[in-house]
Amino acid sequence: MKNFNLNLKKMVKLRGVPIALAATVLATSLTGCGKKAECNVEGSHAHLYTNEQGYEAYYNKEYLTYDGYERQEEYIPLSEEELALCKFLDKKDLIKLEDNLDVILAQQEQNKDYIEYRYSYRKTIRRKVGKVWTHRRVTRYSWTSDPNHSNLTGETRLCHYVYQACNVYIDEHGKYVVIPSEEVDDIRDLVDEYTYVRKVYYKIINLENNLELDYEDGPDCDEELKNEEAVTQSYNDTNIEYAEGPTLTKSY
Repeated sequence: MKNFNLNLKKMVKLRGVPIALAATVLATSLTGCGKKAECNVEGSHAHLYTNEQGYEAYYNKEYLTYDGYERQEEYIPLSEEELALCKFLDKKDLIKLEDNLDVILAQQEQNKDYIEYRYSYRKTIRRKVGKVWTHRRVTRYSWTSDPNHSNLTGETRLCHYVYQACNVYIDEHGKYVVIPSEEVDDIRDLVDEYTYVRKVYYKIINLENNLELDYEDGPDCDEELKNEEAVTQSYNDTNIEYAEGPTLTKSY
């Protein structure tokens, strides 16, 4: 499937993911660096960096913290070719599958399938026609894992975790390229054939159609408004009532 990017922030908001994983997601999404560290190692090399969840990676950096990871004293020397690969892996947010397998398997063990329930809610939308604002009340739909949520429609879906790894090759132009694996139910199926995973290596799909979860899939706005009576007036913030619904974010 295309678009393997996981929306973990969305998952944190809607699924109540363990705090440790939420911290990992937020930390690894940062690109800023910490303070410089002292280093007496000569020549090109990469230090081992680890985070609180146990993930590790080698970076050609001399920062105390980098991308949510903390620098360790352990390091490896790098040839010119290895240095180029190290920088490419950093740019693509790739880490070694074998080096992180235990932590990945522990996370996979937590990733149990679950059911979500579709519900409706009312929302006011506004449009500007000429110099005048119009607003209408419309029905929207989203999903929750709470079976006691209000305004349930009776529709359900089974949410399922899938995993992906990748390899890195040099193409005919001498450039590094990432070749992803198929999505699988168990990361162990990829260990013998693939070397790397992205820092966000899994996503959640609707098991019925194998599509990534969509939390705002209500009817088209224009279709919904055909039977709504338009209210035309000067726009004022106090005239708009926004119904509660999920906060949508973008990710991997």
